[in-house]
Amino acid sequence: MKNNIFKSTAIYFVGNVLAKIILFFLLPLYTKYIPSADMGYYDTAVAIVTFMSNVLFLDIGSAIMRFAYEYKQDLETTRKIPISTGMSIFLFSTLIYILISLVVGLTVDIQYVFWVAMYGLAASIQNLYSYLSRTYGYNSLFAVSGVVNTLVHVLTNILFIIVLEWDYRALYISAVIGMLSGVLVLEVKVRLFSKLKLKFFDKALFIRMLKFSLPLCINSVAFWLLSSSNKLIVSFLLGTEATGYLSIANKFNQVLFLVSTCFQLAWQELAFSRNNKLEAGTGEFYTKAMDLYTRILICGLLLCIPLIQLGLTIFPSFIDPSYNDSIILIPLALFGTVMSIICTFLGSIFGGLKKTNVIFVSSMAGAIVNIGLIYGLIQAGMGVMSANIAFMVGFFVAVVIRMLFLYKEIKMKFKVWYLLVFTPIIAGVIFVYNRLAWYYNLIVFVAMLAVTVLVLLPEIKHFIKSLKARKGAKRIG
Repeated sequence: MKNNIFKSTAIYFVGNVLAKIILFFLLPLYTKYIPSADMGYYDTAVAIVTFMSNVLFLDIGSAIMRFAYEYKQDLETTRKIPISTGMSIFLFSTLIYILISLVVGLTVDIQYVFWVAMYGLAASIQNLYSYLSRTYGYNSLFAVSGVVNTLVHVLTNILFIIVLEWDYRALYISAVIGMLSGVLVLEVKVRLFSKLKLKFFDKALFIRMLKFSLPLCINSVAFWLLSSSNKLIVSFLLGTEATGYLSIANKFNQVLFLVSTCFQLAWQELAFSRNNKLEAGTGEFYTKAMDLYTRILICGLLLCIPLIQLGLTIFPSFIDPSYNDSIILIPLALFGTVMSIICTFLGSIFGGLKKTNVIFVSSMAGAIVNIGLIYGLIQAGMGVMSANIAFMVGFFVAVVIRMLFLYKEIKMKFKVWYLLVFTPIIAGVIFVYNRLAWYYNLIVFVAMLAVTVLVLLPEIKHFIKSLKARKGAKRIG
């Protein structure tokens, strides 16, 4: 299991982290040229259109990939069946999406409504192609498409914002151009349109796909309420300027989120490719994966917090002074991101087991806690920090519910002592970040690096052993 996950993770690392980490370094550009109120408006619009596209497109790419794994032989022919069948759903969703966008554009005063709608459509097409490329095992090409997407995104951002001096509409347009550029790269191998034939449409599979995907549509509503509704609530109660601060703080989450995404994508393939029956060893298999993933995330969090403070000390102009209120929001935003990543990881297990109803129950419970808590904290005077606290607690509730379901269903276990030991450590690291000088953060970073080596020592030894074995094999060969 480790070898498969590490191999796929390495490929996704190239395509996601090494590429998209460049976007992180656009923060000086954004904070200097885009006012916080405009950044807040942009982030709020993206949250709304992402919600709409997630609901309407039913995450059909996930369904195509899930059912394609049932076809083990003759991939060029039989896998065209779930692709053609799934695409019929996607095309119908596209039509509905366009109609709704037209109605909204004609009746509601939304700035740059065309590009907002294009953002949601491009994101849906990119998501579809990412699943299709991974379905056929084009993981390296998937990585290349991520690099192309990022480079185009960055270059067009610089052109539009600095050279042409556009306002925040440049953020929408550059994102759309970048995503579609990545899609064109994948189309070279995927060749989607050559696979779309009426003879490959399967009515029975169509119904099965709908049954699999419709709960995901409802889940998207619950998950959006849990993960993104805070932006709207903050904009409504505190103004788009506050949302702008929250947006910049959340940009730092991308470092942690992108690293985890590599593992998540690799894991999803492994989970989906397993037999979906509850056979012996299933609980142990998922327990080991959860254990490894949790340790990676905790270590990543412990390293990121002091490292960010050190980076901001060395490069004080990285964030424009007008966005200084964002800095204090970063640690809790990172902690909340860890909880959301674990929640998504557990969700992929339910997807592999085809029990997506549990995802809805847990997401909705977390959403109710999140919305209730953010309103209460804002009324209590906590300000924009309320969003991060509510976000973190909401996802924690969802994680607990999913873990309880998984323990009951497959006897999957979680080491509770991780929370008991690491929560005080994380709290201490956040205290040093907010209250003490940079050199204390340097000491904390070195200490956390030692903790990381200790926590991940079995995996490090396994990796070194694998490298030595490969070198030995090459010498023999």
